Amino acid sequence: MACNLRHGAAVEDFEFAGGPSQTVRGSSTRSPRPDILIVDDDATLREGLIDLFRLEGRTAVGASSGGEALFFLAKGLLPGVILLDLEMPVMNGWDFLHALERVPDLPRIPIVVMSGATSDRELPPREADAGFFKKPINFDALLVVVNRHLPSREVRLRR
Repeated sequence: MACNLRHGAAVEDFEFAGGPSQTVRGSSTRSPRPDILIVDDDATLREGLIDLFRLEGRTAVGASSGGEALFFLAKGLLPGVILLDLEMPVMNGWDFLHALERVPDLPRIPIVVMSGATSDRELPPREADAGFFKKPINFDALLVVVNRHLPSREVRLRR
């Protein structure tokens, strides 16, 4: 399982929904929950987005598949927004969305779909949650959507 955590943090550095005593691997270091969970099998894009969000003052965690993202969520890592690619091996974006619907106690997390899909019928029904971005991604437009769903930590647009 690939784990891409940047901004000077590891998944065990985040405080989990179950309370301050719960962590993935028992670290005593605590940070606020990550702002963004980026679910994309393209490591270059995933790490690039993590770096860009870090430069904007955001924390981001990366997952290389829907299965890895579900693992993080099951461990209590609850981001403010999920950025989700649709086409991934292991567990794609559609399967991830269907799996989320079967988790009874998971709070509603806004999901932004990122895809190269070319027609509306290829998009999952939750696409309207927070937005849809066709790849390649316009980061400034994506930042506007993230700010809309994380209003308590709005950051400036890059110029």
